[in-house]
Amino acid sequence: MKKLDATISKLLETLDETRREAETLRQKGRLIMENYTLVENKLKENSKEIEINGVKLDLDPKISITKNATIYFEKAKELENKIKRTQEAIKELEMRRDELLSKTKAEVEASKLIIRKKEWYEKYHWSFTTNGYLVIAGRDIDQNESLVKKMLEDKDIFLHADIQGAPSTIIKNPEGIQEKDIIDAALIAASYSKAWKIGLGSVDVFWVYGEQVSKSPPAGEYLPKGSFMIYGKKNYIKNVKLELGLGVNTEEGVRIEVGPPDVISRRCRPYVVLVPGDTELEKLSDRISKIFARSIGVHTLKVLKDEIIRMIPGKSKLKSTSEHQSQDNAI
Repeated sequence: MKKLDATISKLLETLDETRREAETLRQKGRLIMENYTLVENKLKENSKEIEINGVKLDLDPKISITKNATIYFEKAKELENKIKRTQEAIKELEMRRDELLSKTKAEVEASKLIIRKKEWYEKYHWSFTTNGYLVIAGRDIDQNESLVKKMLEDKDIFLHADIQGAPSTIIKNPEGIQEKDIIDAALIAASYSKAWKIGLGSVDVFWVYGEQVSKSPPAGEYLPKGSFMIYGKKNYIKNVKLELGLGVNTEEGVRIEVGPPDVISRRCRPYVVLVPGDTELEKLSDRISKIFARSIGVHTLKVLKDEIIRMIPGKSKLKSTSEHQSQDNAI
C-alpha cells in the first residue's frame, strides 16, 4: 500500500508539471500568432530568439511564422498524450490499491472468524434451545460413540430420530427444562439424520434420560459401534418438521449458528431458513455466504462458506431470509 501510494503521489506531481509545461508551450504558440508583425520582422532579421510580454521564444528563421507556432503546439500535443498515459497509469495503480485495500479488509474481517476462540462443543453439531440449553449431536459414528460413552450424564436428555442413520443428540444440564426446549433439540436430532438427506418433510424423534441409555448389550448380544441400548419408556415427539435456521451471531466475535428458526431469528442477524431440497451444498453455501457477507460487511466469502457447509445437513432449499423478512415487515 505504501509503495503504491508513493508511486501514485509521484505520478500526480509529474502530471501537474506536465500540464503546466503543456500550457506554457501553447501560450508560446499563441504569442507567436498574436504578434505576427513583430515576429515576422525578427525572422527577416534572421533572429533566432524573441521576447514577448516577458516570455522568451525560440525562432527558426528558415521557416514561416505559422510553422514556428506549430512547433510549440505540436510539442504541447505530445505532452497532452503523455498526460493521458500518466492518467491511465494512475487509474490502474489506484485500482490495484483499492483491490489491495479490499483484500486487506477482507482478511481482517475473515480473521474475526478465524481468531475467535471456538468453544469445546463446536466440534459437534450444536445449537441452543429457546431458553438457552446447549444441544450437541454427533457428526459421525465416532462422535456418536464418544458422546454416549463420555459426555452423556444420567440427568442429561438423550434424543434420537426414529430412523436409521441419525446422530446421538444430547441436551446438557437440563435442570428446569421446558417442553419447548426438548422440541427445539428434537429438531436438531431430526435435521442431522438421514431424513434430511432423503428429502423427508418430517420424522418422529424420541427422548429419554441419560440413565436409560447404555452401551452394554443384553447377555449374549453384541452392539456394533455407534449403537446403544435404551431401557425403559421412550418419550416421542411426532412429526418433527425438518426446518433449520442458519445465521450470524456477532455478539462475541462472529460465528455461524444453526437451530430452530424462531431461536436463530432472535440470536442472529442476518439469517436464513433451510428445508430439505435439491441444491448442492457448494452452490447453496455460496449464495448464503454472499447474503451474510453483504449484511455484516465481510468482503471475503471463503471462511464463511467453509463454516456454512459444516452446518448444513445436506442438499437443501432456501426457504426464506432475514432480508426478505425485513422487507415484509416494512411493507
